[in-house]
Amino acid sequence: MLQKGIAIDKVQEVLGHENISTTRRYARTAPGAILELAAKADRVEETKAIYNLLIDEIFLEDLKNTLERS
Repeated sequence: MLQKGIAIDKVQEVLGHENISTTRRYARTAPGAILELAAKADRVEETKAIYNLLIDEIFLEDLKNTLERS
């Protein structure tokens, strides 16, 4: 991730490390694994965002139908 220009504090957040030194250690020893974890985390966040948008659309459609029946 760091090679892709992602800030180390973002990597720390994604990996859940309390101490930045832990993130730095993994960044040196396992860059491929960190990239894979970050990609998975990004997909999870993207999926959550899409889910929330769909829920909002369903809610708004239900609200619209309820108001039209009133």
